Amino acid sequence: MASSYNPYQAPGFDQNPATPPGDFDIGQTIKEAWENTKRHAGVAIGVFLLAGICVILSAMTVIGYFVLVPVLGWGMTKFLLNMHDGRPEVGDLFSGFSNYGKVLGRMLLAVLIVGAAGIASESLVFIGQYLKSTPIQALGWVVYCAAFALVLGRLYFAFFFIVDQDMPTIQAFSAAWQATQGKGLKIFLLLIVAGLIGGLGVLALCVGMLFTMPMSYAMYVSAYRQMVGGRQGVGGQSAVAPPPYGGPPVQYGG
Repeated sequence: MASSYNPYQAPGFDQNPATPPGDFDIGQTIKEAWENTKRHAGVAIGVFLLAGICVILSAMTVIGYFVLVPVLGWGMTKFLLNMHDGRPEVGDLFSGFSNYGKVLGRMLLAVLIVGAAGIASESLVFIGQYLKSTPIQALGWVVYCAAFALVLGRLYFAFFFIVDQDMPTIQAFSAAWQATQGKGLKIFLLLIVAGLIGGLGVLALCVGMLFTMPMSYAMYVSAYRQMVGGRQGVGGQSAVAPPPYGGPPVQYGG
């Protein structure tokens, strides 16, 4: 059968180009999060309720907050990624326990890094409160907001690299930092929009949060997929993520 490829054909140009590789569009994150959450609303609501119950029970034991909650966080991230790719399962929430030691170690270290960065960014606020100095506190809040916009929001995406591409923690933070280079303010805007959408459920006697909370988290997955690649459509088409961050290509799909 003859190929339709013509080596002498002039190159064509898409009149409506998609989001440039390596970037993300906030409008697209809202659209994809809405569609994916609506399509899988039943399982999404069920998993978020189950996760909430598990976290509460784990935290009640105190030690469970350190040895169970991080692994559940890994599973929730896995679920959100699979929901975006069209194949979410309730079992995703507990999938991290199949490789418990590695998952716990990587997630604990990631939480420690993000927590330390958060405490460092708030240090001036604490100093101002201790000295009862309003100017220092005001300066501290400015520093914290700047750090949140330009640093902390970018670090959050390391969790997706840990789960999605099976990266060690330090490598995942390096990959997240590289992937979000020059996008700090846009990510800050994404955090604000996602937070507003997540809180919209309060208007429906808080019941609506069962839908808006999963949707708000799904926005981060959409942004991650747009920046890194490897997205999978509803039809189940497999895709291979390019290895721009030093790791091997990751196969998505069956």
